Amino acid sequence: MIAPLTRTLIRILAIGFYREHAGVLACCFGTVLCYCFFITPAGHIDPRDLVMYNLTFTLAVLDAPIVMFTVCVLWLLYTIKSWQYIAKQLRAPENMFLYYSVNAFSRFRQFVSWSLAQFVILLPIIVYGIMILVVGMSYHSHKVPIILWLYILLLGSISARVYMYFMYEQATVPKTALFTEILKSWPKAYFSLPFYNMLHTTPWMGLITKVFSLLVLMSTFYFFDQLENTAVLYMVILITCMSHTILIYRENSFMEMYMPMARNFAYSRARIYGQHVIYYSLLLIPETVVLLTYTDLLTTALLFTFSLGCLLLLRSLLYIPSMYMRRYLWSITGIFTLSFIVILSEGGWLLIAATVTTSFTLCHTYYYQKET
Repeated sequence: MIAPLTRTLIRILAIGFYREHAGVLACCFGTVLCYCFFITPAGHIDPRDLVMYNLTFTLAVLDAPIVMFTVCVLWLLYTIKSWQYIAKQLRAPENMFLYYSVNAFSRFRQFVSWSLAQFVILLPIIVYGIMILVVGMSYHSHKVPIILWLYILLLGSISARVYMYFMYEQATVPKTALFTEILKSWPKAYFSLPFYNMLHTTPWMGLITKVFSLLVLMSTFYFFDQLENTAVLYMVILITCMSHTILIYRENSFMEMYMPMARNFAYSRARIYGQHVIYYSLLLIPETVVLLTYTDLLTTALLFTFSLGCLLLLRSLLYIPSMYMRRYLWSITGIFTLSFIVILSEGGWLLIAATVTTSFTLCHTYYYQKET
């Protein structure tokens, strides 16, 4: 028999989390499931051994320390995303009664109920953990499954404590974030305003984007010791650039909503484009450091120029009138597909020239034509 408090938290918060993120969760979980059970490996393998092959391969991948670390990071990011959702729901007017009803229970009862609600949110991770546990026990590999299950229990326990903190502390008057207090007196250049807005409003979104980008880069260099074919690096850079799409779109939304008077400033279109170059160059510093660590200076310079051109192109697209989210996503899909084909044709230099030229042309043509 589920306690009333636990049942309330699950119905209002856990089920609401799945309802809001159903598309993303179905895509990710379906991808993992299909990869583990329905992928067809190269070469001839007896159909009776196909499932066992995939399960063994999955366990072998998890035995690699960097892959296990990547899985743990992804699970942590998923948990942090659930924290953000719960915090937003607790601030919603229709859920304010939870502050009074939940706090009427003992702290132990609250901890148990919040833990069970969080484990419901972590069900995709738990299902994957069960699969790893079964495969590990079948092949007498116990270390990785045990570590992952302890990690899942740790995530659930920490989440319960975080939610209890939300209930006790966030009911009071909110305090100004520490980094806001530190940065509010700093001089801020015009091009850096979107960055400070990201730090103030959606810091986790920026952190998740950069972590994903760096993990993709480092995993590539880990699995491929010597990358003589630069096409692979161009593809990886293309993927990392596309992961910045949401940051770029939110940057444009911030400028359109809070800085519409910027077009009245005495800035030329070339200067506006130059400010974009400076901003995205600073944004790409982590990726540039990784590239310098694993590649020579010339290759790093080429890949940095390509990534910078991609980000500038994604930003300049938003200057086109009526470029709303739906059209923007279709445009990005077309750019990704076309760039992928060009990369396969060894056209890296062509892509660098095309992205820089096209982005500058779009910015110069549509900057003063953008609808407000």
